Amino acid sequence: MKDVLPFPYSYNELIDKIVEYTETQSEILNEIQDISVFWQAMEYFKSKGEIHEGNHYLKEIEHGTNIGFIYIRYNLLYPFYLRYCKDNSYNIVDKTSLRELLTSNGNPAFLAGTQKSRKGKAVIKAFDGASKSTYRFKYFYENGYIKINDLKIDL
Repeated sequence: MKDVLPFPYSYNELIDKIVEYTETQSEILNEIQDISVFWQAMEYFKSKGEIHEGNHYLKEIEHGTNIGFIYIRYNLLYPFYLRYCKDNSYNIVDKTSLRELLTSNGNPAFLAGTQKSRKGKAVIKAFDGASKSTYRFKYFYENGYIKINDLKIDL
């Protein structure tokens, strides 16, 4: 077609853009996978009785809706994520990088807080009468499961 129609770019420019786009999409997919593995680890260790609502996380649901919020104590949960990755031969994302992925503007489930010591990302939530720093995420409740980041899990 390039011999018949004029194009505003060369063949090599087109190939470069396709490669660039593919690399960007690959990075995004890897980030989504890393976030999904975190939530899967939580579900797995909850089912084993090692992660407990009220200690590691809290869930709330808006009255009369299927929209809820989960508050996680990240520092308590990261060791479970680490163990889950090792046991299942998954890629391990370091603690700081995973927290940045979970709390990035690109994560549609994340809802930023106001806690200044956590770069405005955390919120204070009461756990058994004690105030704790948490990260807040939005989920949808469907048929007994929560749906977060397009992943259905049982928490």
